[in-house]
Amino acid sequence: DVGVVRDRLGADAIIGLRCGLDRAAASRAAETGVDYVSFHAGATGGLIPTDIVAWWATAHDIPALIEGSVTNDDCGVYVRAGATFIQSDAFILSHPAGVMQGA
Repeated sequence: DVGVVRDRLGADAIIGLRCGLDRAAASRAAETGVDYVSFHAGATGGLIPTDIVAWWATAHDIPALIEGSVTNDDCGVYVRAGATFIQSDAFILSHPAGVMQGA
């Protein structure tokens, strides 16, 4: 319940909901007053289909976070599709030249 969480954390809290690849869940999340939604491929760890990102970007003005095994090469595709934030820890932490090069 986003309202309960916002009451406990305060009006300045940034609250997001992870919606997997479920468009209906993302739309329901938007109706609850979240600050962002997160799309995640789940246990497969794969990439988010760009059509979901593009749909979200055109249907809602709430930011979208893309989670998964996103590499430097994937970022442009998601930005063009309309992603607001991209989780990059997998790329950074597993970079063959080390964390500093990944960052």
